[in-house]
Amino acid sequence: MTTTASSNEIPRAITGAAFGVMMMTLFGTAWLAWGLQNMRANSPWLIPVLVLPAIALLVPCFGMFQIGRRAGKQAAPLTASQKRVQSRMGITFGIVFGAEGLLIFLAVNVLTHFHLEPYIMTVVAAIVGLHFLPLATLFRVPLYYWVGGVILADALVSVALPSPTREIAVGLSMGAILWLTCILVLRRGFLMAHNQQAAHA
Repeated sequence: MTTTASSNEIPRAITGAAFGVMMMTLFGTAWLAWGLQNMRANSPWLIPVLVLPAIALLVPCFGMFQIGRRAGKQAAPLTASQKRVQSRMGITFGIVFGAEGLLIFLAVNVLTHFHLEPYIMTVVAAIVGLHFLPLATLFRVPLYYWVGGVILADALVSVALPSPTREIAVGLSMGAILWLTCILVLRRGFLMAHNQQAAHA
């Protein structure tokens, strides 16, 4: 969970971490809702169960955005080489995200064509797990290797479960994994901010 970013790159790393938390919070909430939907659950406590933890993650996430923005104003400008690296990172992220979306689209259509809809959640989860692996290298966050590996293992184990238990298990476990990852990334982001402030004190 360490980073080799130089001091003037750290504000962007903090902002990137906040963006990641925001995305994982929203997708984690969607996975949990998907799993609960397969439970045919229809209780008034479902909305608080989904919304309140999501808010609890988004509030510090927006705080981290502000910290990164303020730190960026105080940091030295990026060098030409660093700007090229940042640009390549943005392009690569777009490619990874686009490939993930394309694979999910193809998987859903192929499984639907062969009447294998009960496996859609499992395959989508596996694709999500795979997309974390290049992100670990791209953003220099080894934690994402673990996240991707755990999600892939989760998807593999779920194949042995009967439907609809499989869909419920995948939805709830994916939501839990992504929300836990949010907590770890928030911790990492605030630690980077603290270390930078200490270095400038």
